[in-house]
Amino acid sequence: MSLLSEYLSVLNPTEKQHLRTIPVSVRESEVLTIMLEYDADKHEEQRLLRGISRGNWDKLQSVLLRKCYDAIIPQGGEKLIQHLSARYTLSKHLFKEIAHQRTVLIPTLSSEQKNVYYQTVLRTLLSIPLFDINEQVVRKVQRDYIAVVPAHKKNEQKSTVASQIRSAKISSLASKMVLQKGREDKKLESVLLQEYRYAHSITSKKAMVYANLALFDYYAAIESEQQLVYIRQAATISKQITSFHTLDKQQILIKLATALYQVFNNFREACTEYESLFTLYPETKNNIYPAAKYIQVCLILSRFTQAQTMLDFTFHKLLHHDKHTVAANAALNYAKYYTLTHQFNNALAMVQKGMNLLKRKLYVQYEIEFRNLQTAVLVQQGDTETALAVIERNQKYLRSKGFKSSNSDFHEYYIILRDYITNPNRVIHSAMHRALLEKWSQGIYNVYGAILKDIVYGSTQS
Repeated sequence: MSLLSEYLSVLNPTEKQHLRTIPVSVRESEVLTIMLEYDADKHEEQRLLRGISRGNWDKLQSVLLRKCYDAIIPQGGEKLIQHLSARYTLSKHLFKEIAHQRTVLIPTLSSEQKNVYYQTVLRTLLSIPLFDINEQVVRKVQRDYIAVVPAHKKNEQKSTVASQIRSAKISSLASKMVLQKGREDKKLESVLLQEYRYAHSITSKKAMVYANLALFDYYAAIESEQQLVYIRQAATISKQITSFHTLDKQQILIKLATALYQVFNNFREACTEYESLFTLYPETKNNIYPAAKYIQVCLILSRFTQAQTMLDFTFHKLLHHDKHTVAANAALNYAKYYTLTHQFNNALAMVQKGMNLLKRKLYVQYEIEFRNLQTAVLVQQGDTETALAVIERNQKYLRSKGFKSSNSDFHEYYIILRDYITNPNRVIHSAMHRALLEKWSQGIYNVYGAILKDIVYGSTQS
């Protein structure tokens, strides 16, 4: 797949439509139309049909790629770097663009502008998916950055950047090792702890933050409770560093709140941390990741007013988003809220909206969650006959997607609902069912535990 084809494949319909309006030559328009209207495997056929030579085809694509960049991110520079880094499939674009800007853009910038530019690019490079880090490019940017740092700050910044790169490499190693082995690795843990001790020995607070984050990534990957120790330390130390970048501080607070919520089921403290994040950095309310987690924590704690406020601020505008998965995610969050606030008709409307969107773009995780909510609402409405039929159908769906009773917890959700329909008292008093309810009240699906408890006990329990 060509670079132009790769880039166009990640744009949303609105962005693609905008590209149809940009000023291009007749031949460029012809190539752009092929790229936008035909699948990649048809491009060569269309090139031959229109009599475009291979050399001219490649040249036109190169020119068009630059025009597309300019149309989507007219600011260019570091804004374009950040845009390209947001998609892991565009790593080739990212590193080629950095090389291009070093030749074309950098010579036009003042020393102060170069300083800001390199800081942004370095931070971006060290925040992309770890397995995509191109160390050679990072080293070049590091060298260029240190060259423009004021003399009195050179040593400090050199140490900070070196620590960032070292931490990124260690985190990358941690991720790869855990993914390969799926278990703890004492040798790797020793390396991480050695980095942690080194950071403290040089008394660099920034180095301490990065070392703590590397250990957090490792312990989180192996699901160790130690992760909370290190993310707390990272959060505490980062707040003491006035020069620590805002985006980095935000990400640390998000990781802390999410660990408290999803791993440790400490809903009240998680709620406090999310609210602290939104107070300190109001722009993070537009980030659907922490916003959705906060909404679920509020639902579990029966803080429905706060949940609705965040829903309407962050997700209402996304219900009609061009990307179907984004709109479906918004509908899913509303459906959870309506289910727990007993607005059942609204809940079913959101479930139906989400399922209609998923017909165009299958996303199994959302499909399962919509089915979970639909079933819960039917039970709460007292439509037991339909609910039992839906439970049977949904369990067949789970098996068709590879989720069997032996390897998935989703079937237990339907066991609880089915048994509640047939014998409510058994579910209320049975030790097995109480254990299942507690299990569903923990981990990443704990909002469904709140829904199940609401059904079984008649009121949401936190």
